[in-house]
Amino acid sequence: MKFLKDKARGHYHYYMWVNGKQKHRRGFNTLAEAKADHHKLQTEVNSGIRDGEITFSEFVAVWLPKHIRKSSKGTPLSMRATVSMKAYLKHLEGFFGNMKLKNIIAGDVDDFVDQQIQKGLALATVRHHFRALNLVLKNAVKRGHVIKNVVQECDSPKPPPKTNEQRELMVYNIEEQTKLRAEVKKDVDDPALSNRATPFMRQLRYMYVELMLSTGLRISEAMGLQWKDIVATTEKREGKFLYVLHVHRSIEVDGTYKSTKTSRDRRVPLSFELTEMLFAHKKFLAEYSKYYDFKDNGLVFPKDDGEVYLSRNMANSFRDLLKRIGLHGGSHTMRHTAITNWLSGSKNIKLAQTLAGHANIAMTLDTYGHVLEENVMDSIDDLYKTMELTKP
Repeated sequence: MKFLKDKARGHYHYYMWVNGKQKHRRGFNTLAEAKADHHKLQTEVNSGIRDGEITFSEFVAVWLPKHIRKSSKGTPLSMRATVSMKAYLKHLEGFFGNMKLKNIIAGDVDDFVDQQIQKGLALATVRHHFRALNLVLKNAVKRGHVIKNVVQECDSPKPPPKTNEQRELMVYNIEEQTKLRAEVKKDVDDPALSNRATPFMRQLRYMYVELMLSTGLRISEAMGLQWKDIVATTEKREGKFLYVLHVHRSIEVDGTYKSTKTSRDRRVPLSFELTEMLFAHKKFLAEYSKYYDFKDNGLVFPKDDGEVYLSRNMANSFRDLLKRIGLHGGSHTMRHTAITNWLSGSKNIKLAQTLAGHANIAMTLDTYGHVLEENVMDSIDDLYKTMELTKP
């Protein structure tokens, strides 16, 4: 781009192609004025919106679809990241929506953070909103709508450091596991408790708890589980064939299937008791379909119409149960509990990594290494017993 000077009048002018047509802009007293006008016109062409009037919401409407298709890393945003980003922007637009980008100052950012904290949102959540705002204004600077990103002048919300007790992995101890299993079984067995949930939901939740505590599945993997994934092996115990879960898919937030978190298939053995529970659950679904509008799509945990039951809905239902019976945690706590139980019983870190579906053994050690440390004395006792037995 060249900026030219009219020697006769002393004014500056330039030419620019817009939608296949050449625009001639002239009459600028200084070179700086000409460059500023060119910058403004280029911004309007790129965004389709007048630069001086663009509001926060207008910019988000133009920028977000492009960001979803090709994030700052050059790759499309995952469905989960897209849902999260839209949720953060909903909070941001409630505050900044009608404000012009050029008018947003650091004080507005501080006021937004204070407002979110006053609403009772966790500092970690407010920090996500703060980072989303930083991303939006960073891209607004790149596209020439504002000169600087005022978020960088503000302090990011910082949650207080966790205590040692808080850092410890959240799991259910033996008493809590017993209580949880007893409560979901009680819901199924006692018809008088129908006010807690529908019979279908109570049966679903009962089987869900039993499976999660036994297999350590992620919730998205459990919701994507199909009956054809329960596979009989050629191995027998006590005259019965053993079954395994073939875990190779999970459910996205929009109900579509995807690969597991680490894109690794795995086989998780089932106990005889759990296998019988699963087949009893399958029989329950078959009976239910005879009397209700239920389409059998082969899902182990379907909705009451047979369609995909989203992970977040099951998580909310399980959280309601925990609140009622006075237990902490959530669905992922059952996964942590199952893996901790495996390590406590077998002390085999490689086995735990395989069953949990971790990408590498370092991930298992970082998360569950303390369980092995707690078992050191037990292992030493076992060693001494062996030495005693082999003493000449």
